[in-house]
Amino acid sequence: MKGILKIVTIVITITTIVWGAAGLRKSERVDISKRIKKHNEATQEHNNSMFPSVAKPANSKVTIFAGDSVKVIAPRTINVLWQDISSWDNETARKVAAINPNKFIINIDGPGSLHRSTTGPHPTELVGFIKTLTQTYNYSGILVMHPDCNKAEFKHDWNNGSGWYSKGWQRYADYFVLLNDTLIANKLPTFTELLIETEGSGMGAKVNAQVDIFNNFRNYIKDSSIKLAATSDWNKTSFPTNADYYYAQMYDVCYDKKDGGIPALCGINDPLEIGRVNTLVTNMKSSITLNRLDQVSFIFTYAKPRPKCPSIKPTNKTTLAADLICACPAWVRDKCPTLLSPMFGETFYYWTEDQFTKFTKAFQESMNDASVGIWHCESPLKNWK
Repeated sequence: MKGILKIVTIVITITTIVWGAAGLRKSERVDISKRIKKHNEATQEHNNSMFPSVAKPANSKVTIFAGDSVKVIAPRTINVLWQDISSWDNETARKVAAINPNKFIINIDGPGSLHRSTTGPHPTELVGFIKTLTQTYNYSGILVMHPDCNKAEFKHDWNNGSGWYSKGWQRYADYFVLLNDTLIANKLPTFTELLIETEGSGMGAKVNAQVDIFNNFRNYIKDSSIKLAATSDWNKTSFPTNADYYYAQMYDVCYDKKDGGIPALCGINDPLEIGRVNTLVTNMKSSITLNRLDQVSFIFTYAKPRPKCPSIKPTNKTTLAADLICACPAWVRDKCPTLLSPMFGETFYYWTEDQFTKFTKAFQESMNDASVGIWHCESPLKNWK
């Protein structure tokens, strides 16, 4: 056992040193496609895709025969949990496993990020977290890496103090490979999907540029078993054709209908309002224009509201002023509804697990068993009982 630990420690140390010096040089990068494929066939064979087939979608009931017993797995009402802030403690692992979503999107700050409980996780921290998640609490879903691609974080967290450059995106790909190598060395499940968020990054956000971005990642990683995912607004009509999946952000809808907004959903998102679930589902469904829906996950937010709110009269929701003035007094603005509607984590209008589940069930039924999830999942993980 000591010998094994020593070998693993050496592997982690060497890979970390190589990264810190100059990233993983092309000549030193390991083609891990065969290793990842073999490893994941053994550990995640039952859950190779969030969408197994048209005949057996992710939310359908599955009957598993085990000896003389039959176990029926009920449809999942939460398919995706997506971290906003890095969190890799034991309690997070326990609660994620209890929900057991099809996919768990782990926020990854760069190798230069500070060693804190809300940053990272760094390789050794990730190993401990994934071990607890999968072995102690038996999480069985897909692991997705979401590198923090915010351009403002690139210099400190990703590039040893230097600013963005034309091939800066390679830092994210190299770290993806390094982390997977570390997980493989510890005989743990690996990331089989990479979620690339281009908005706010140095890579550019326009759709015509995204096709090139995803081609770059795919050609650089050189592993056909790795899935690539994109994310942006819910009101897009399409997403990059070379992206395997798309995470549609179902918030920030409070603007004029002619510009693609859903003004009917502005303001307070009160779970106790009579007919609120129907209002949400009806207005969302009628506004969704995305294609390839079998590859889309609709993501709802539990993020804490920003300290501002709109002053929209119920009779004037179809024509919104360009500059909405907050009607709340300054001392309670942090508790007011916001322009980021609809939000499920507002201070006085917080959706419980039962309330949110009722909503997601109705949304899934209206959208042919669509995949749904939560961004800023650390909030319901903390507050749901």
